[in-house]
Amino acid sequence: MQLLRDQLFLTVSTTHFAVDLLGSQIAILMAFLSQTMGFSNTEIGLVTGGYAFFSALSQPIFGWLIDRVGPRWIASGGLFWTSGFISIALLIQSKASLPLLVIAGLGSGAFHPAGTMEATRRGKEHFAGRAATAASIFFLFGQAAYSIGPAVGGWLLEQFSSPGLLFLTVLAIPVGLNAMLRLQPLSSPQDSSNRDGSPEAETERELHTSWLALLAFALLIAFRSWAYGYLAAFLPKYLLDGGITLSVVGILTALYMGGSAIGNLAGGALSDLWGRRSIIFASLLMAAISMYGFILCGISNWMYLFIPLSGFFIGASQSPVVVMAQSLMPNRMATASGLVLGFMFSTEAFGIYLSGLLADASGLQTVFIISPAFAFIAALLTLTLKGRIPKIKAAVGTDPQP
Repeated sequence: MQLLRDQLFLTVSTTHFAVDLLGSQIAILMAFLSQTMGFSNTEIGLVTGGYAFFSALSQPIFGWLIDRVGPRWIASGGLFWTSGFISIALLIQSKASLPLLVIAGLGSGAFHPAGTMEATRRGKEHFAGRAATAASIFFLFGQAAYSIGPAVGGWLLEQFSSPGLLFLTVLAIPVGLNAMLRLQPLSSPQDSSNRDGSPEAETERELHTSWLALLAFALLIAFRSWAYGYLAAFLPKYLLDGGITLSVVGILTALYMGGSAIGNLAGGALSDLWGRRSIIFASLLMAAISMYGFILCGISNWMYLFIPLSGFFIGASQSPVVVMAQSLMPNRMATASGLVLGFMFSTEAFGIYLSGLLADASGLQTVFIISPAFAFIAALLTLTLKGRIPKIKAAVGTDPQP
């Protein structure tokens, strides 16, 4: 594939893999520490959700900054930041390490707007304008890391305890150095004008003519993020409580993340062919059905089917949603990427924290029973975007050939 031969695209994609490989360790590390140090479900939710929240809260700010100074130092520095704080937390191995794991999320927040902007821009130039397909390949690297990460982390924790994860933080160093060398200080400069008017005027016109659609879009993102996040955060604890060994928990968590990665790739490609709204609606509806199937069957052999299916269908909606948001601000792509990813992660973090509180009050089983409703509500909200979708498709799907 031509896109994967592009050095810049490959650089941001491999850096994405490294950032998310480290981030994927938070949930399984907290599940491990809950057994060795007695952390509660609320503490697990606070740290896991806190990492996502710090990443989310900072992304719009970093996106705004990237549009002005370029991605080089922010993208590479984000990886070094996350690696450094996780390393310190692993060396401390006490309750004092918990805030360090949360603060490590700022590095993820720095990288994602830069990486998403560069990947989508390169995709438009090298892949016939199929922005969602390019975004899905970029996200595939991150989701592959979240798929592989828990299995690798579970084995390292089982063999070497917490310090074993230092092996992963050290591997991130050469990846960050490569990003520092490859990325330019300002590789995607702002275009102060276009044939439809200034970026500011275009953005203002979009926001003023589609505020109802934007509200529905925001709610869709919120419920989708909650549906995805609760399972990613609490699946390890749910399985451990059900008597599953740590190594198998890592494999099952990897199946969920791996399904999400494959679904993201399929959803991005199909949405460029069949439209964003139809793919988002169908995938979220099927995600709700798969999640309900997992809860209905419980700890049984059926979980090897329903866990990856849940990941596949919930993941298929990610790239179309991000490209929709980018199309609203075509000349501020890093800012748009930061806003949509930041909102995704912040609502995911908030949902994880609420799920932790509910789990401590009523048990994890209660949270898992009601959670498929979140994906179903998100699917229904997709139907309210009917009047907005053709305009978004025109902005994204009809780019000129490179």
